[in-house]
Amino acid sequence: MKKFLSIILVSVVLIVLNFNVCWAENINVTENPMYMYNQDISTYEYYRPTQYYDLTQGDYHFEGSADLSDLYTNYYFKGISEFTISVVNYSDTTLKVKVLCLGSIFDSTVDSTKVYSGCSLYSTFKNLDASKRYCLLFVAPCNFKGYITVN
Repeated sequence: MKKFLSIILVSVVLIVLNFNVCWAENINVTENPMYMYNQDISTYEYYRPTQYYDLTQGDYHFEGSADLSDLYTNYYFKGISEFTISVVNYSDTTLKVKVLCLGSIFDSTVDSTKVYSGCSLYSTFKNLDASKRYCLLFVAPCNFKGYITVN
């Protein structure tokens, strides 16, 4: 009986550990694992987007879900002075979305907005420097779907 309970206990622990921080397929977003997070060291060089997406050629669709890890768009955007996002928050908590300006070493938050639980948001970000690179950061916990478009 002890062996059976031990096996059950180990199985439950492995399932919980294997559950990971993501519990759904993420589309066009990349996670930044919480275990890499440190206030003094930027971990973005491993997880921030390194490829360009031209928003003038079409909308950028994304969706993702994470319990602990912040999610970034897989591509950065440049050459635009404004863009609009549409986001649906499926989470039980308020979703925080940040617009990041990607620097060579450190990134800066240009703007941010919140999407309340079970709600949708349509928001335009203006006065962006078209020569800079931008991406979105979705702060965990999160469960969302949406797109980015240019006006």
